[in-house]
Amino acid sequence: MTKDTSSIYLTNGKSLKHSLSNTKTESNHQDGGPPEYLLPGSTERPLMALLPASSQPEVPSYLKDLCLSCWNPPPGHRKLQGDFLYISVVTTEGRRCEITSCPKGFFLNRSTEDVFDPRPVQSSTVFHCLTDLLCHISPAFKKTLSTLKNRSQLPTVEVMPTPYHTMTWLGPSCASRTHKNTFSRLKVDEQTARQTPDWNEELQAARDLPQGNLEERLLRDRALLEVNSGFVRTVMQGAEAVIDGFVEPVNGNPDEPAFLWGGLFMSQGAANETFGGERGRRAAQRLELKTVQVYSDSEGLEGLHTLPTAIVDYRGVRLSAQGLAPGLEGSEQDKDSSPAARGLLYGINAAPQESLCRRQLLGLLAQAAKSLCIQKNVVVALSGHSVPLFTSVDAQGLVGADRRFYILDVFRSFPADANFCPEAETEGQTVNNEEEQKNETCEEDEEKDDGVKEGWPQGYHTDVGLPRSFPHSLCRLRPELVHAFIQYKHHQFTQIVKDKLEDNGGLEECATASDSSATEAVRAACKEVGSVNDIIFEMRFNPNVFCPGIYS
Repeated sequence: MTKDTSSIYLTNGKSLKHSLSNTKTESNHQDGGPPEYLLPGSTERPLMALLPASSQPEVPSYLKDLCLSCWNPPPGHRKLQGDFLYISVVTTEGRRCEITSCPKGFFLNRSTEDVFDPRPVQSSTVFHCLTDLLCHISPAFKKTLSTLKNRSQLPTVEVMPTPYHTMTWLGPSCASRTHKNTFSRLKVDEQTARQTPDWNEELQAARDLPQGNLEERLLRDRALLEVNSGFVRTVMQGAEAVIDGFVEPVNGNPDEPAFLWGGLFMSQGAANETFGGERGRRAAQRLELKTVQVYSDSEGLEGLHTLPTAIVDYRGVRLSAQGLAPGLEGSEQDKDSSPAARGLLYGINAAPQESLCRRQLLGLLAQAAKSLCIQKNVVVALSGHSVPLFTSVDAQGLVGADRRFYILDVFRSFPADANFCPEAETEGQTVNNEEEQKNETCEEDEEKDDGVKEGWPQGYHTDVGLPRSFPHSLCRLRPELVHAFIQYKHHQFTQIVKDKLEDNGGLEECATASDSSATEAVRAACKEVGSVNDIIFEMRFNPNVFCPGIYS
């Protein structure tokens, strides 16, 4: 099917072709300035203008469909008679034909969508080339075949192969895109017959490649790109098979089903009412993927591993997929065994133990907490013992059968946004209601003017309307915002130290006087900006603040 670009309209009803021509005219008057649709405040965002113009002219459509037949592969008795494969063709005239490939060439058979009859049709001719047969059954194909033969060669950049599978909804359609067989009756994928890859081992092996020089780093990045692209492609195929109903769940729970497909563990997650039901479940899946990416991209954490993770939205359902680590998939199913037997070394459910593996894992988690600006905190478990945490309270640290350390369930590792925490909002409303009912003394009036609760700016709830509730309780700050906040605090810290040193006579005099003025200035600046260390600037955040049922 061909698409007429002149008939594409934008959401405001204007023609895209007219909009692009106007944009081109206006940009010419700006003496090399950016186009108007890229400037802030532009109401029109044409996507076609963002794509590079293809140097290859459009080729008219010569077939509606060309794919493997639903009767392919041939049965055993037909293979003995020489049938290689069956092809289904739909011509531009609307004629549907079934073609048989044999050692002599190609010929039309008598099969239809409902009846399998591999015998050749009457007066059928065997053609040595498939295009000769298509020209025989379709005059339109014969007419447009000359256009295909005389097609100019594409530039080298456009035909250069890539080591990964490109998937984009924004780019133009590609003729080399893998065709999806829509006539498969049993939903049988040829790739499932192959050996199931171990995605976790492939990813960890790619991450463990050396990075000593530039060439080694390029090879490592290329290997990671290939593994990630293949993993995402497999997850997409598995999500289609699972949601379409061709995979049976392995846990037998219709409310929270889990699936195993192609070396992947796929699930929708638990709809915990504490997190906000369905909205909270989708947010937890998104935060898990984002945090896994942050842990994977952190430098100096070669000994701490994360499972390959991806999420897919298909037909209104969000599935999270992870690779299977050796020894971990069985530990989830064996609930009767102890946490130590399942390899659990770290977490709120881990039993108190002392071993070399645990000390190594805690060292890696402490290093990761420093890299991610997470504050160490101690909570009391249900068993009554204190548990030191370098992550969120949900995270678990395990050792797999491959002797690698893995960290799981890290979706609450980012700091909570107090503006949308239910606890803060509830307490704020309670304080406001009490203050509205009690207006008898001047002390209560002063408390009402001070703010919603201790630590909030004056009149914050009245003027801004925050804190307030949200459909789910997993409102977490993005790592980019945390990084920007730390940069702002560091700038504030240096300015305070500079001002205090200037008040004491300047930086040079304080450095040569060998007194405690510089140390006192640093201590005062650390206290003022909220540094967790009183002698150096260090910002840390507790991810367990505002978590229901958690008291650090």
